[in-house]
Parts: sequence; C-alpha cells; structure tokens
Amino acid sequence: ATTGAVSAITSTSATIVGTTNPKYLASKPTLFIGTSQSDIQSCSNLSGGSCPSAKFLTANGGSWSAGGSVTLAGTSTQSFSAGVSGLSSNTTYYYRICAQSVAGYSCGAVDTFSTALGIVNSSLDTATVGSAYSQTLLGYGGSGAYSSWAITAGNLPAGLVLDTSTGVISGTPTSVESQTVTFEVTDSSNGTATKSLTITVVAAPPPPPAPPAPAPQQNIIWPVITPEPTPTPSPTASPTPAPTPLAVASPAPTPTPSPIAEPASVERAIIPIKKSASLRIQFPLNSFLLGRANLQKISTFVQNLPRDIKITSISVIGYTQPTVVNPAPLPLSRARARAVAKELMADGLIGKYIVKGVGDGSLNIDRAREVIVRVSYIQ
Repeated sequence: ATTGAVSAITSTSATIVGTTNPKYLASKPTLFIGTSQSDIQSCSNLSGGSCPSAKFLTANGGSWSAGGSVTLAGTSTQSFSAGVSGLSSNTTYYYRICAQSVAGYSCGAVDTFSTALGIVNSSLDTATVGSAYSQTLLGYGGSGAYSSWAITAGNLPAGLVLDTSTGVISGTPTSVESQTVTFEVTDSSNGTATKSLTITVVAAPPPPPAPPAPAPQQNIIWPVITPEPTPTPSPTASPTPAPTPLAVASPAPTPTPSPIAEPASVERAIIPIKKSASLRIQFPLNSFLLGRANLQKISTFVQNLPRDIKITSISVIGYTQPTVVNPAPLPLSRARARAVAKELMADGLIGKYIVKGVGDGSLNIDRAREVIVRVSYIQ
C-alpha cells in the first residue's frame, strides 16, 4: 500500500487518497489518522499500543469510517479516494494508508497536513513585459470557502491587478521589476491568513533575426560556334585542245548548331535542426490536482509549439520535496507527472512519452511539488 496526497482541506474535513496491489489476495484499504506522529508511525495492525482506531473505505469516492467494508482484488495497482470528517480546526494531522489481507498488513509512509487556514501558493510564475499574465491564488483549510482576497503590504507590478473575489492575478506587465507582496485570504467564517510572495517581471525576448536572403540563381549562357564556310575548288583545265568547262561542286550546307539547354537550377539541401521546448508546472501542497491556471499554461504551451515538426520524445518528470518521515515520496510525484501528461495528450500533443516521478533529495524548495515537461523535436 502507498499513502497518497490530501486535497479539499477544510477546518473539519479532507479527502485522502492511496493505492494498493492485492496480488491475488482480497485486500481491505485502511486509514490511520491522528495528531501524534509517533502514534501513527507505530500503526501496523488494527489495534494495540497507541495506534488510533482504524477507518475503512465505504466506497471509492465515498468516505473513511469504522464501518467501511470495501475490499479490492486482482494483480494490478488500484487507486482509491475518500473523505474523512470530524476533524478539528487549526490542527496538524498525521496519517498513513495500510492494506489488510489474510497475509497481514502492508503500510505506506506517514504524511501530514493541517486544517488551519492558509494560502497554497509557494511561489508565483515569472511575468514578461507585453505578454498577458494570469496566476490564481489558492486557499486551504479554514471553512473551505474563501470569500475574499486582499493585498496588505506591497504593490503588484505595473499592469497587473488582483481580483479580490477570485484571487486571480492578471493583466499585461508594462515594465521590468520585482515586487514582494503580502496577500490575505478570508474564509466564510471570517478567518484570515497571509503569505508574502514575490512576482518578477522580465523583459520580452528580442525578435528572431530575419532569415538570410536566398542566393541569386546563376543562368549560364553557352556560346554558339558558327563553322567556317566550305571553300569552292578552282576549275581544272582540260588537256584536249577544246576545253570543256568543268562542273563546280556546290558548297556543303552550313550545319545549324543545336540549341544548348540551360542547366537546371540546383536545389538547396535542407538540414533538419534538433530543438526542444520546456514547461514548468507548480502544484499546491499535498495535491496532484491541476488548477485552472496550470490547465491554461499547458494548453498555451501546446498551442505555441511550432507547426510541421517531428516530435522525437516527450519527457514529463515530477519532483516532490522530501519530508523527515518520507524522504522520497515517489507515488505523489508520479501522480503529478501523470496528471500533466494526460492533459498534454488531451490538448493534442502526440508522441513518445516518458513519464516518471522522482524524490528530490536535495531539499530544494524551488523543486518541491513541480513537474518539468521537455518536448524534443526536429524542425
């Protein structure tokens, strides 16, 4: 079994996913959740010690409860998702997914989330002068319904505005600058949370150079050679006393030279050039769901690829920031990579895909929860 991500977090509920491979044995998905990391870490069976009571799956897409009875069978890895309720607000929870069969228990790693109100975004996309920009701020925890957004410190770059009802930052930047802005979210219970984020505007890239003018074609005119005329022979005297005039041979006709065709123009050989295009997608904390802004980025990326190209490979690599108890959470990074690959194919990008997830052991915050797309092609 593997422990998946948490989504749809409110002050009292959340959705938790996981996977299991029954391997021919009927397997019962099990959730252990509590506020003590050591208690959850110790869970390896249904009862005993300080492990809290288990919750079971009522239905895929249903809920986790003590009375759940769903069992899975087969030999392939199966995913499941369900909601857990009765949580406390402003509380940090630890959880893990296990699978129960006649052979015993298999448990995934321990993961964590908080029901406190907060802002998901860990960074903002870079903007470009003269290009349309859109980035959505996302909330989590609290009441689960976010009524308004505001700026409490700093200013957005010139040309950008914040929609206070949706949390969307949009517009067309007009100058190169970098601004650090403090955003505030308010939920339907009038709870508030703030976070400072930096947005950078870079200069537009210079236009590509004009292609060189084609070399002029050379038309070769071959000379026409006219032969010399055939000389007329002199008359020869007859040896008889009475000279008889001799017939004079007519000169041979001057041959007409055949026209010489101009050589055909030589076609220029076109050498294919190998190129690539890249896209970076950032995901919210503990989620593998694509938001509206990421869906738009993927669609724009596919639309902006050059036409009439031959795609050689499409790599989609997901990265996940390690935690102390889960140094390389590969399933979550794989799930994010697969979500991006699925959307690329839905937008019409067809080719040979390489999709995988890796745990970023460097603890590099910039690489946390991101997917890198690289399209290699010949033009």
